[in-house]
Amino acid sequence: MIKIVILSFLVSSCYFSPMRLAGDFVFDKKKQEKLIGSAEKELIKKAFKGLDLTKMRDAHVHVVGVGHGQTGIEINPTMKSVFHIKNFIRYHMFMRASGVQKTDNIDKAYVDRLVALIRNSNLKFKHNILAFDKHYHKDGRLNSKMTEMYIPNRYIYKLSQEHSDIFEPVISIHPYRKDAVERLQFWAKKGVRFVKWLPNAMGMNPDDQIINDYYKVMVKYNMYLLTHVGVEHSIEAAENQALGNPLLLRRPLSMGVNIIAAHGAAIGKFKDFENNNQLVDGYELLLRMMDEPKYKGLLQIDISATLARDRLDRMILKLLERRDLHSRLVYGSDYPVPAVNVVMPLGKLMKMGFLTEEQVKPLSNIYKINPILFNFVLFRSIKHPKTGQRFTDEAFYF
Repeated sequence: MIKIVILSFLVSSCYFSPMRLAGDFVFDKKKQEKLIGSAEKELIKKAFKGLDLTKMRDAHVHVVGVGHGQTGIEINPTMKSVFHIKNFIRYHMFMRASGVQKTDNIDKAYVDRLVALIRNSNLKFKHNILAFDKHYHKDGRLNSKMTEMYIPNRYIYKLSQEHSDIFEPVISIHPYRKDAVERLQFWAKKGVRFVKWLPNAMGMNPDDQIINDYYKVMVKYNMYLLTHVGVEHSIEAAENQALGNPLLLRRPLSMGVNIIAAHGAAIGKFKDFENNNQLVDGYELLLRMMDEPKYKGLLQIDISATLARDRLDRMILKLLERRDLHSRLVYGSDYPVPAVNVVMPLGKLMKMGFLTEEQVKPLSNIYKINPILFNFVLFRSIKHPKTGQRFTDEAFYF
């Protein structure tokens, strides 16, 4: 009982409150109108200037829920238990970031808000919505304990059919499932082009030889593997951070698989298998691979979350400097992550020279109304602190 009281106090306190950590939104329409003045409109206008929307997409959008309305979504019971304080806070923080008010159908409310955020802005291009498979052992057994969440492929596909002008499905099939190849073929034949992995949390090793048949199917149907690289902090079940090593992607790349490396391996050091196992920043390993001619038509970097507080000034500086790589970058919002206040530090970005002081307040106001639009405008606004280099238009095309 004492432990419950202490944990409840921590969660309700100012420091740990999800209300303060995420979702600083304004829902009242009259207040929203007051927030969007000339400075905000000018920043938004400048963000879209010169872009061909038909070439754009947001490659990294999460769909979350709790299983309301028979969506099939599952979350680990620890997410709602005060005895697992990290998961408990994380769960409430992301629910707050989603902007969903108290409702008897959280899953529908989340999607309704996401659709509205996209349609009420000018972001009327494809947004890749992500499924998320369960954690499996190498022998094909389900590992329920290490499965933090499950977002079914059928639910994601259904949403993409209902909102076909703005959603594209990204299925998630764990390669260690006994029926993995069969499932992959099923979705490939339905025209699905993207697959989502998070090896650190899902437990697959991209360099595992037993995945070869899976990769062959991906090549046959010209599918893209959107896979996390670098250390993973958002999911507590990320038990093996070594699986985020970009060098593990050499096997699928050598077989001809299209790879989109999510977040650019901006966090974490990994063993450099090719140089005496020295510990090297993940993004340096990834950039080495990007510079290899044989991967030019296969390997891309998803820039989502590269401006997050824990990733700042690592990969982002390199990406801004490397204009030669901008055509191989893929824009992603990682929504609802941009709606987590503590993740997107506008003040810090200003102090570091990525933003001007005049840009901070308008960006903050845009965030309070539409976090997915805010993320786009932010990435279009930032510049290299020394050279002034911005992301070229090519960095936003796919």
